[in-house]
Amino acid sequence: MLSSVFFEQLIGSDRKDIAFFMHKRLYTKNFSQKTLLAITLLGWSRLNILLTNP
Repeated sequence: MLSSVFFEQLIGSDRKDIAFFMHKRLYTKNFSQKTLLAITLLGWSRLNILLTNP
């Protein structure tokens, strides 16, 4: 799922920067806007679950 480098960069960021980082990373891969939004929201929800559950 998450590459180790990607995960390390997320841990080093605060929450409001995480969504921007994911958006920037996915945008460089030339996804369509709807696909980009769906993947970003899915990743954001999974990340929230990961960060809130010890």
